Amino acid sequence: MSHLQINNPDHTPDLQTFTKVALRRPIRLFFTDPIVFVVSIMSAIGWALIYMFTESLPIVYGSFGLSRNQSSLMFLAIGAGIFFGIFPRLYDRRVLRKRIADGKPLHPEDKLVGFTYAAPSLALGLWWLTLTVPPASNLPWYMSIIGLLPIGFATNEFACTLSGYLADTYTIYASSAFAAMSFLRAVLGGVFPLIGEPMYVSLGNNWATVVLACVATLFCVTPTLLIKFGMHIRQRSKFAKYSLRINNETQVEDDNME
Repeated sequence: MSHLQINNPDHTPDLQTFTKVALRRPIRLFFTDPIVFVVSIMSAIGWALIYMFTESLPIVYGSFGLSRNQSSLMFLAIGAGIFFGIFPRLYDRRVLRKRIADGKPLHPEDKLVGFTYAAPSLALGLWWLTLTVPPASNLPWYMSIIGLLPIGFATNEFACTLSGYLADTYTIYASSAFAAMSFLRAVLGGVFPLIGEPMYVSLGNNWATVVLACVATLFCVTPTLLIKFGMHIRQRSKFAKYSLRINNETQVEDDNME
């Protein structure tokens, strides 16, 4: 009876399998799949920006005469911006219900609606911050808080929508795509706080934030490119194409119904 064995995926893989799945495949996806490459970079920068603010916001609001403890309260505005993410989720839910009612499939790009607002929101928030902090501005400190709201919304939305996009695009290979994105997040999350203070001290509040705002402005074109060409890119990707085929073959009728 020893030949009757159940194929149990819950086991410790050998070194060769571990190397292939945990190391080689995420690296290959990152450098060969444009979606993983772009999504990982954008998600990691949005994630690491919050960590950078732990060092840069005290410098920015210190120029208003606020103490470090008082400056840390500005993260409440970033946290408040996260709550605006409920509106894209309500829209996503509405789209899902309509697709189910019409009997139409839901594509990964359909879930990027929140991202189309998050990218320009991040740029808008950073440009607002640039123009409302000293020495370029004489406005009171509370005017600059307006820019932190869209930044909070955008950074959270990046994490939600882009992670979901990777999951829907690569399905059975999603863990490998997540590994690439998570590794870059961890690296930038550790590096950005180290460069935040030197960057703001050497360049000044306005020019340092201009650098971040310019990068965020470049991100604004990405949602349009992913929505317009995402399906074509997925069809050319070996991993995404195979994932889609397996997903269609194993799809259970009405498995999206509540």
